[in-house]
Amino acid sequence: KENLIPKTCPICNQPTQIIKENDSEVLICTNPNCKGKLLSKLSYAVSKKGFDIDGLSDATLQKFIDRGWLNCIEDIYHLLDYEKEISRMEGFGEKSTRKLMGNIEKSKDITLDKFISALSIPLIGTTASKDIAKFCDYDIEKFKLIMGKSSYKFTKIEGFGDKMAHSLFDWWSDNVKEFLELERHFRFKKIENNINVDKLKGQNFVITGKLHHFANRNILKEKIESLGGKVVGSISSNTSFLINNDVNSISSKNTKAKKLSIPIISEDDFVKMIRE
Repeated sequence: KENLIPKTCPICNQPTQIIKENDSEVLICTNPNCKGKLLSKLSYAVSKKGFDIDGLSDATLQKFIDRGWLNCIEDIYHLLDYEKEISRMEGFGEKSTRKLMGNIEKSKDITLDKFISALSIPLIGTTASKDIAKFCDYDIEKFKLIMGKSSYKFTKIEGFGDKMAHSLFDWWSDNVKEFLELERHFRFKKIENNINVDKLKGQNFVITGKLHHFANRNILKEKIESLGGKVVGSISSNTSFLINNDVNSISSKNTKAKKLSIPIISEDDFVKMIRE
């Protein structure tokens, strides 16, 4: 059976490796720039966790890849060169193409954490990206300066271990040129450090039900995380608060929260909490 497992990737001919993922063994290509990974890499880059570009669905990205317009993340910012061709494609037209180009332009105003997150650096997820950005005072130049010397400086961050630093260092060594080419398209927004930055540190929140004050759960989650708190998916003894506008609901989460004596608060309660 071992002989049936390919030693090299059929797409890029680079070595394969078996890794543990969610208690299962998964065969992966070790080449981070494998064309077989391109769609998922681009899809993540344009998601709300990264550049947040509305209009670039997986189907649309695949069409652009098939036409040779997208070979790396930076190529997203050269799609303007194909505006006329895109407007003639089925499902587009001039109006939707202009809207897409506007969304791409809007994405150029970004914070350092979102930029780092969009790069799909192994072991560096959204939380680590926020921690790195905060450590660098949301300054892209400070980030590059640290990376140019030693990414192991980030191990001063709580929960940022040697494996993460090693992964970050390896990624930087292999991709620094591409990083600098991509970076020049962006205008980095600074986030000023303030006394509230750790206001919710050590507190875990669960969000359920409809929201009224915040546009969606992602925005509320970002607000909590910006103040040092964490958002988890399920109620446990470690949950600090359940946010639910229907405080008297008999839903499973409300019921479990009450059983564990976890406070159930509304959005208004939460807003008052962070303003105090």
